Amino acid sequence: MEAVRGAENFPPAANNPVQFFTRNVVGSMDYTPVSLEVGTKEASVAHEVALPVLYESGWTHFADRPEAYERFPEALRYLNQVPTAWDETRVLGGDPSDHAVVARRSGDRWFVGAVAAGDPRTLRAPLGFLGGGQWLVEVVRDGVGRGDVRRDARIVRSSAALEVAVRRDGGFAAVICPYLPGMLTCERPVVPVPATTLAGTPSGVVDAAKGWTVTGAPVGRRALRPGETLTGRWTVRVGDGSPVGPVDVPVFAEFRAPGHARVHVE
Repeated sequence: MEAVRGAENFPPAANNPVQFFTRNVVGSMDYTPVSLEVGTKEASVAHEVALPVLYESGWTHFADRPEAYERFPEALRYLNQVPTAWDETRVLGGDPSDHAVVARRSGDRWFVGAVAAGDPRTLRAPLGFLGGGQWLVEVVRDGVGRGDVRRDARIVRSSAALEVAVRRDGGFAAVICPYLPGMLTCERPVVPVPATTLAGTPSGVVDAAKGWTVTGAPVGRRALRPGETLTGRWTVRVGDGSPVGPVDVPVFAEFRAPGHARVHVE
């Protein structure tokens, strides 16, 4: 699933349309997009923000530090809305030599990612894939210099097209949702995972090496308040004839954060 020279290799912006039409045309691609403060900074900020929509990956790993995204709050605002999986994909235009435009749907929202390589131009995204009625479109485009992106909104029908002027090696991103009177944004609430630490000494051991034994009752709690700890005690005995040297002792835990499915951690 790697099989690509991703952002950690500091590729030129000219590579980005090529990857979409070649390596990423079938199957996931772990490119590590959105380099805001690392790398060559050749691609514009809006170009980088569009990459996690343009590129499909089963698990997208962003390339920069959390502090970098905090310094670009409007970019982070958009990235926080990008889903981890897609229901439908439409290629809206492009050429491997210089640009790519794609729309991907998650539920009733569409996300558009558009990037260009080379001279400034106008990128176009026809909206004929949308259904009837009115749609709210929020476009994220480059601001002044290499600063945070800018956002503008409009109400359109499927007969329209997005036309966005981009700078050299620029791009844009957009989110589109069915419009209802009074709507101002397509954003949905983001349920954050609470800050959590999990430590074992060794607690919750359920899988020991061959010939070893573990004694002690499982420990569980229906709910834990923030800052509360859960502890237990187990005894691990080394088996007869155990090999000399390091031996892994796996520690397992399961928990569920509010609004999330159950998580299994080893």
